[in-house]
Order: sequence, then C-alpha cells, then structure tokens
Amino acid sequence: MTDSFYDQYSKKSKTAKELCDTLKSFYQAEEASTKKFLVSNYMDFKMTDDKPVSIQVRELQLIANDICATGMVLDENFHVGAIVAKLPPTWKEYCNKLKHKKEDLALDQHMQHLHIEEETRNREKELVKETIVKAHVVVDKDEKKSSGRHNHDKILKPKNSKVSW
Repeated sequence: MTDSFYDQYSKKSKTAKELCDTLKSFYQAEEASTKKFLVSNYMDFKMTDDKPVSIQVRELQLIANDICATGMVLDENFHVGAIVAKLPPTWKEYCNKLKHKKEDLALDQHMQHLHIEEETRNREKELVKETIVKAHVVVDKDEKKSSGRHNHDKILKPKNSKVSW
C-alpha cells in the first residue's frame, strides 16, 4: 500500500481490521462500478453499416471478454443472440433468418456464418459495380458504331405497358 493510501485510511481506522475492511469496501465499490460500466457498454453497443460487421463483432467480443474477466458469467447463447440483435439495419433479413433457426449456434459457428455472409455481400457489391461499369462501356461502344452521327438527342422512353386487373 502506498503512503498516501495509508495516510488517508489509517486516520479513519483504529484497528488493522477496520483498515482492512475500509480498503476492501473501497476496492469492491470500484470493481462494482467497473462491472456496471462494462455491462453498460455491452448493452449500448450498436453496429453500423460504416464499418465491416466482423470488426464490430470483435469489438463487442472484447467487451464480453472484459465482462468475463471481472468474474461475471455471460451465457454463450445470450451473447450470440445479442450479436444477432445488434447487427446493422441492412442485415435485417439475415437476422430474421437466424432468429427462426431451431438449433442454437455456438459462438464460433456464428462467427463463421457472419464471416461468410459478409464476404458474400461484399462480392455481390463488387458484381453490381462491375455490371454498372460494363453497361456504360457497352453503351459507349454502340454509340461509336452508329453511322458516324451522334445519338445524343435521342431520348429513350419506356414502352407503355397496360396493367390489367
């Protein structure tokens, strides 16, 4: 114990037991405050579409590890359910799919599923970007092949479609 702690608490305590009890209550209060802070961080954690989901899940996992390090027990099924509930809004369809599964996934299985889903979404985004770029290239080639004149004045209109009820 440092001199400042001794000086502060020895004046208030008459016996060694009183000093020990005072210090114990001080550190227990500090530990309880830390636990409340960690639980609050865990509960308030929100995922966004700005960052990759896998990175955000790792951040939440670090908070969960800190909670467990304090001696509190965090049920794995609860943690997996919390991860699903905290996924960004664009993952709503995936969340619903997971919520309706009958079997519970272990944390490592869930992490694999999330990783695969994120990779699939990234590939789909790249395909959409490629398709858009290729579509622009095709239009440019067609314009060059036209009989020497530019078709800039031509406006494409959708065909009139009749809806019958």
